[in-house]
Parts: sequence; C-alpha cells; structure tokens
Amino acid sequence: GFNAFAMPNGTIVLLDGLTDTLSDDEIMAVLGHELGHVVHRHGMKGVMRSAGLLTVASVVFGDFSSVVASSVASLQTFRYSRADEREADTFGRRFSDAAKLPAGTEAKVWRKFQKEEKRSGGQGIPEWLSTHPPTEERLKDAR
Repeated sequence: GFNAFAMPNGTIVLLDGLTDTLSDDEIMAVLGHELGHVVHRHGMKGVMRSAGLLTVASVVFGDFSSVVASSVASLQTFRYSRADEREADTFGRRFSDAAKLPAGTEAKVWRKFQKEEKRSGGQGIPEWLSTHPPTEERLKDAR
C-alpha cells in the first residue's frame, strides 16, 4: 500500500508502496508528519476518544441499537481525526524546516498522494466520511 501510520505505542510504519515511490527527503517529510502523531499522542487519544464517544452514544441511544450508537461515535471520531491530521501536518512542516529539507518537499509528497488517489479511485470520498483532510487542502497548506 501507499501509506504510513503511527500506532498508539509510538511505532511508525511506512508501507512498501510509499517507500518505493518517495525520495529520501520525501520519506523524511512523511516521518516528520507521523512523528507529529506520536508527539501529540494522537493514537492513544483516538483510542480513548472512541471508547468515550461509544459509551456516550450507547447511553443516549440505550439498547435501541448498538449499530446506531457505534455509527454516531465513528462519525464524531472522523472529525477529531481530521484535526489530528492537520496538527501532525503542522508538526511535519516544522520538522522538515528543522531537518533543512528542500523547500517544496511536502508539496511533492501531497502531489504523489493525489496521483495515487486518482490511480486507486480513492478521491471523491465526502469529507465528513474521511479520517483525513482533503489532499487538495493539504497541498495548498504545504505550499
């Protein structure tokens, strides 16, 4: 796959499709973004937030429907996840600056993500159903 992620325990995973496609500088930019998730503890906060939202939704909807309760909790989690992604993007830009990566490296990464989205048919997902901000927004912010 063409992706990377940080696990709640701080482990950062880069998938082969990503490392085979990106330059060393671009991989460093991605690592900076993922390190932002680790530093801000997004993975652990996400686990705790999901559990809390599911509990609240279950109380509100009672035993009426666990599907409705989990759906409400999941949709709320997406919104928080997009905010976490934006925070990690900001951290990644500071990381790239501190590492003295060439100007425009992050923008190159997002253009490659756009190309992969088009290739895989992953574009066009409504923002409210996505765990990530739109790639076009991220590319604009990177510029």
